[in-house]
Amino acid sequence: MSADNEVFRPVTAAINGTHSTGKTTFINELADLLRRDRIEVAVVADLGIDAVEAGLPRR
Repeated sequence: MSADNEVFRPVTAAINGTHSTGKTTFINELADLLRRDRIEVAVVADLGIDAVEAGLPRR
């Protein structure tokens, strides 16, 4: 495919795990590396808090 016909699709990655395991550090370092390669990155945080406030059960 030539550059004119390329289709770019977003990629979504979810990181989960117990507290104090380096999730935030990992995602920030990953985002920095991707941005260095001029890849647009959006980080959405605190979805767990939003889920609990919406009444979803915690495990």
